[in-house]
Amino acid sequence: MSHDLICNWLGLASGEWPPDHYRLLGLEPGEEDADRIERQVHQRLEAVRRYQLLHPELVTEAMNRLAQAYVCLTDPVARRTYDAVRSGKSVTALAKPLALPAPPVATLVKPLAVPVVTPVPVVPKPRALPVIPPPEPEPILAELVSPAEPPAPAPPPVAELPELPELPELPPPPPPPPPPEPAPRIDPAVEAAQSSRAARRGLGTKRALYRRLAATRRLLRAWDATEKYFSNPSRRLNRPSEATELINQLKTIRAALERFPKLLGEGGQPGYSVVLLARQHAPVPIFQTLLPSQRDTLAQHWKSGRQVLLAHKDYLRKEARALKRKSMIGRAYRATRALVTDQPAVLLALLALLALNVAIWRQFVLRDWLQGHEATPRPAAEAQDDEGR
Repeated sequence: MSHDLICNWLGLASGEWPPDHYRLLGLEPGEEDADRIERQVHQRLEAVRRYQLLHPELVTEAMNRLAQAYVCLTDPVARRTYDAVRSGKSVTALAKPLALPAPPVATLVKPLAVPVVTPVPVVPKPRALPVIPPPEPEPILAELVSPAEPPAPAPPPVAELPELPELPELPPPPPPPPPPEPAPRIDPAVEAAQSSRAARRGLGTKRALYRRLAATRRLLRAWDATEKYFSNPSRRLNRPSEATELINQLKTIRAALERFPKLLGEGGQPGYSVVLLARQHAPVPIFQTLLPSQRDTLAQHWKSGRQVLLAHKDYLRKEARALKRKSMIGRAYRATRALVTDQPAVLLALLALLALNVAIWRQFVLRDWLQGHEATPRPAAEAQDDEGR
C-alpha cells in the first residue's frame, strides 16, 4: 500500500512515511505549546477526512498516526522521552534518581532515656466521727388544731328534664373530588405550527389551502427520506450512491422551503441545522467532517422539525374539513377576512382608489350636472309666478 497520497494530502515529501511527530503535524522540533499542537492536529484531520469515501484505509492510518502524535507531544514526560530517542540519548539517564545527602551523624544517635522517679504522697487515714442521735419530734399543740367544720347543706333536688327525641343519623360526607389532572404540556414549536400568524397566512381560499397541504406533504416526504442519515449521530456515508441520494433529498428540501411559511429552518427554530446543511453548495464534505456533538444537535433538529411538519399537516387537514362544511357565504366571508388580514396593503390600495373615484366624481361629474341643470329654460308660467311674487 503506497503512502504517497497521504504525503500529498499533508504536504510531506514523497517516500518519507512514516515521518516523525513534528514533521507529521508541521511543527518545529521541541514544540511545547499544547494549544498550537491541538490546532495543528485538527487542521490535519480535516485535511484527510474529505478523502474518506475514496480511500478509507489510507485515511484511517493517517488519522491513527495523527492521534499518536497528539498523545505523545501533549504529555511532557512522553515528549521528553521521544526527544531523547530522536537525539540518540539514553532513556535510562533521564530516569536516574537524584542522590540525596546523608543525614548528620548527630541525628542518628538517640539520647539515653533516664527514668524519672515521682514521689508518692502519703495520705493519712481519716478519723472516725462521733455519731449524733436524731432529735425527738415535739408534741403537737392542741391550740393549733382547728375545730370541726359543720356539714354542708344538701343541694336542692334537680327537676328531671324531658327526654329529647333521637336525631336521625346524618349521611357521611361525600369524598373530596380528585385533583384535576395537569394539562398536557404543548411544545411551543408545535403550537406555532397550528396557531401562529405565519401558519394561518395565505389560507383564505380552498385552492390556497390544498396547495399548502400538497407542499407540506412533499416537504415531509423529503424530510423523512433523510432519517437514516440524520436521526442516527453515528451514521456515515460509506458509498457514493448514498452521497448522491442525500444531495438530491437536500435539494428537494431547499426547493420546498422557498414558498413555505417561516415555521422551521430559521435561527432558534426547529430544524435549523438540517435547513442550514441543505442550503450549502457541498453538503456531503461538511456532513462527513461534523464532530460528535454537532451530529447530536443535527439529530435533535431533525426530530423537532419533523414534529412541526406533522403538526402543520394535521392543522391543514382540519381546516380543509371545516371549509367543506361551510356555505358559499361562509367561504366568501373567510376569503374577505383573509384578504384584509394577510394583505392589508391591497385593502389600503382599494380604499385609496375608491376615494380617488369619489373625488373625481364630485369635481367633474357633479359640477357638470349642476351647470346643465341651471342652464335649462324654465316654463313661462313659472316665470310669471315668480314675477307676481
